Amino acid sequence: MSKNSELNSRQYLFPIKAAACFFGLLLGFFIFSPKASMQDGEMSGTNLNSVVNGNYRPAAEAKSTIRGRVIYADSGRVVRRAGLMLLPAKGLGGGGREKAGLTNERGEFEIKNVGEGRYFISVSTPGVVTPFSSLSNFEQLKGNNSEMADIARDFQEVVVNGITDVDITVTARRGAAITGRIMYSDGEAAIGVRVEVLRKKDGQYSAVMPNISEMFGAMFGGAAGGLKTDDRGVYRIAALPAGEYIVRVVENVSHSEKGSSRDDEMMALMGFNPNSMVSTYYPNTSDVKKADVIKIELGQEQPEINITIPERALHAISGIVIDKATRQPLKNVRISIKSEDDVISLFSSMPNFGAGSRTNEKGGWSYKDLPAGKYTVTVQPPDNYDAPDKIPEKNPQKPKPPKQAQLKKEFVVEEKDLTDLVLELGYGATVSGTVSFDDQQLMSQTMSVTAIGESEDFSESAFVYPPYSEDGKPIPKKIHDFKIEGIPTGKVFLNVSGRNYGGEQESEFYVKSILLGGKDIGSATLTTKEGEEIKNVQIILSKDVGKLKGKVVRADKSPVSGAKISFVPTDKQKWANFNHSLYAATGGDGEFEISGAPGEDYAIFIKESGVPDEAEKEKSFAERRRSWLEKKTAGAQKITLKAKETEKTTLTLPD
Repeated sequence: MSKNSELNSRQYLFPIKAAACFFGLLLGFFIFSPKASMQDGEMSGTNLNSVVNGNYRPAAEAKSTIRGRVIYADSGRVVRRAGLMLLPAKGLGGGGREKAGLTNERGEFEIKNVGEGRYFISVSTPGVVTPFSSLSNFEQLKGNNSEMADIARDFQEVVVNGITDVDITVTARRGAAITGRIMYSDGEAAIGVRVEVLRKKDGQYSAVMPNISEMFGAMFGGAAGGLKTDDRGVYRIAALPAGEYIVRVVENVSHSEKGSSRDDEMMALMGFNPNSMVSTYYPNTSDVKKADVIKIELGQEQPEINITIPERALHAISGIVIDKATRQPLKNVRISIKSEDDVISLFSSMPNFGAGSRTNEKGGWSYKDLPAGKYTVTVQPPDNYDAPDKIPEKNPQKPKPPKQAQLKKEFVVEEKDLTDLVLELGYGATVSGTVSFDDQQLMSQTMSVTAIGESEDFSESAFVYPPYSEDGKPIPKKIHDFKIEGIPTGKVFLNVSGRNYGGEQESEFYVKSILLGGKDIGSATLTTKEGEEIKNVQIILSKDVGKLKGKVVRADKSPVSGAKISFVPTDKQKWANFNHSLYAATGGDGEFEISGAPGEDYAIFIKESGVPDEAEKEKSFAERRRSWLEKKTAGAQKITLKAKETEKTTLTLPD
C-alpha cells in the first residue's frame, strides 16, 4: 500500500470508528426493545432480536394503541412537538419493539401497534426530567434493578394488554438546572469546554445525561443542554432530577502518545474527548474529595456555579510491556490508564475509546499531560493471542503456552515524570470442563461460563455455542465442553448465564452445583495460579427454579414503588459467592417478581448497592461483604422459593 493510500485509508477509518461507536451508544439506549421506522410520528420495522443465526422468530402481534396528550405538571399547559418513547417497565433489556412518537400542536399523540406489557413514557424536550436521567451510565442501561427502581418511583406506568387501546394523560415535570461560567486563571473565558454534572447515587458520583437530545449534542460536539460552554464560557445544564450533585469541567486533552492518539485527537477536535483526566471540580479544585456538594430540587435553578481552571504541572508516564517468560517485548498489546480519583464519565463505557492505546513495535507505551495522582495501568492481551516464536524449551513438541492474563499495576505520579517502567505479562490460568443439566435435558441456547474475581475486579468468559445444522437451526446437545483462558492469579467464582436465540437474557435455570474432584465448589472460590490448568470441572444446571411474586407495602399497607430488594441465602456458607443472591425492584404498583434456586432467603431492603467499607478498609472485599450482610440480615424477613412452584408474599418496608 502506498503512503498516500495508507493516509487516505486512515482518514476514512476514523469516521467509521466514530460511526460504530455512535451506533453502539445508540444501541445502548434503544436496546430496551429493538426497532423502529418513521411513519405518522412513530417508528416501525423488523425486530433485530428476531433474526439471529439466520433464524427468524416472528414477534407476537401487537394491536394496542396508546393515545393521549402531554401536559406540564406545574402549569397544566400542553407540551407541543415533543418526542415520546415507550420504555418497558420490566427492565430495559426486555424484548418486543420499542415505540416512539411526537406530540402535535395540541400536545396530543398516538403510538400504534404496542404489545402487551407495562411501560414508562419518556418525554424528550428541553428542561423536562426523563427516565434517562435516572441512569448512572451507559453500561447500566440493560436490566439494572437499581436503575429501574428509581424510574418506577419517579415516573408513571401505562399497562397495555396488546389488544385494546389505552387513553392516558402524561405529565412532564420540569427538572432542576445548574448554571455558571468557566474561566481560565488569567480571567479569559473557557470557550467550548465540556461541563459535567455528577449525581450521587448508590454511594458514588456518576455523570448524568438528562435525555437523548443532549446525548446527540455531546456526540457531535454541540452545546445542547449546556454540556459545553458557549463563547462567553457560560453553561447551563437543565432537566436534572432532584438530588445531590458535584460539577466538573473537563479540559480537552489527549493523553496517548502512540497507537490511538490520532483517534483521541480527532475526538478532541469534535469536542467531546472521552479520555481526558484533566478535570477541575467546583469550587476550583482538582481533588474530587474536596468538591462542594450542590443539593437541588425539581424546578429549582442553582446559578453562579463558577469554576476557574488553574494552571497546573502535568507529567508523563512511559515504559515497555514484555513477555514474562521470554523477556521479549510485546507489540500491539492494548494498554489503558485510569486515575484513582476518576468518576464515571458520560463516555467512560464506550468500548472503542478510553485513555488507552496499543504498544508499538518495541513494546513501548506512554501517556502525557497527567495531573499528579495515583493511576492504574491495565495491560490486556488480545483475544487471539499467539505465543512468541522464541520460547525456551527443550522439547519442540511441547504444547503452545496458555493465553496470557490481564495485568494491573498502580503507579503514583508526583513531581516528576515516570519513565522506563517495565510491565511483565505472564500466563493466565485455564479452567475447563463441561456444562449440562441435571436431568440430561437438551441444551439449545448459548451459554456463557465466566470466571469472576472475588472482588469483581476482573472476569474472563468462554461461550458455549450449540452446533447448527445446514438450515441454520440449532442442534441440541446434552453436554457441552467449555474452556476459560487467561484468568489472572487470584480467587475466582464460576458462574453461568444463558441467552436465547433473540439475544435476550434467559433466567429460567440456575447453577445447581460445580464439581471439581467430586467436591462441590459452587459456593466457594477457586484459587488460580499463573499458567495453571484446572481440568474436569463439571457445572450442573437445573431448570427446577422457584418463583416468587410479591408486593412491598408500608406499615399503613400502601404500596411502595421503587423499593430495591436483595434476596440472600440464609445459608451463610453461600454468602461468599454473590452469584447466589437475587435482586428485584418494585414497579409503580409496589409489585415485583423473581425466580431462582429453590431455598430460603433473607429479604434485604437496600438504599445503596455498594457495601460500606470506610471503617473496614483493611479487610478484604469478601470480609467486608460478610460483615455487611451480618448487619443487614439481623431481623430481616424470610422468603422461600420452591422448585417448580410460584409463591406469593407481601413484604413490609421497615422504618
